[in-house]
Parts: sequence; structure tokens; C-alpha cells
Amino acid sequence: MLAVAPARAGALRPFGLGSFEEIRRANAGRAHVVAFWSVTCAPCHEEMPVWRELRRRRPDVPLALVSTDGLPEAAGVEARLAEHGLADAPAWIFADERVERLRHSIDRGWRGELPRTYLVDARGGTEALTGRVQWHALADWLARAPAR
Repeated sequence: MLAVAPARAGALRPFGLGSFEEIRRANAGRAHVVAFWSVTCAPCHEEMPVWRELRRRRPDVPLALVSTDGLPEAAGVEARLAEHGLADAPAWIFADERVERLRHSIDRGWRGELPRTYLVDARGGTEALTGRVQWHALADWLARAPAR
């Protein structure tokens, strides 16, 4: 799974056109989660304990955290991840100033609302969620989603 993990723990990878599909390809055949967030999004920070819990309870389920902040905000993004106990989580940061184009490459229906989460089952079926994800809802999805 080298394509999913950053080169070193805590390193942010640049997220550009094709990165969402790269994450999906790297995890093909496995249930996984791709969560979009921002340092300026209060509900995103309220959701971070869910991602920490996912990593603790289900280390078999890959998680990709993607900050929609730009590269100039990398230090702040890394600080927030560390603050939430996710400094070693696979993480990306938007690396294209044309954020509309990036969002469109992920999901034509996404207008930038945060937090935004994509739950991808082992067969590639995708559920897009806008708003804060609660642990019980994530656990329910994991229980019913094909894992492999």
C-alpha cells in the first residue's frame, strides 16, 4: 500500500488531479475512507476523533485525510493533525489553486461543503457524505460494506 501512505510519517502529499483515483486504485478491493477537511472548518475538527477511533479500532480500513487548504497552509495542517492525534495518518493537501477543478475531478456534485467524506466499499461502491460523520454511523457502514 505504498501509494496510500505518505513517504514518511507526518508528511503531507500534494493532492492534485488524479489523486482521488490514485487513492481508490491503491485500495481497490478493500473498504476505505477518504475524508476532506480544512483547518478553518469547526465541524471538521469535531469529526477528527472519529478518524482517530477508526484507526484505533479498525487499522485494516485505510483512511486518507485530505486537507482542502492550499500548500501555503501545510504547517497549520500538520499542526492540526498532530493536535488530533493523527500526525502519522496518511494525509494530503490540495496542491492546485483551481480548487473547483479539483473538486470536480473528485465528484461533479460536490460544491465544497465540509466536512466531506467518501466511504468506498471493497467493490468500489461509493457513498458521499456531507457534514460531520458520527462513529456509530461509520461503524454501521463498516458492518454492512463489503470489506474485501
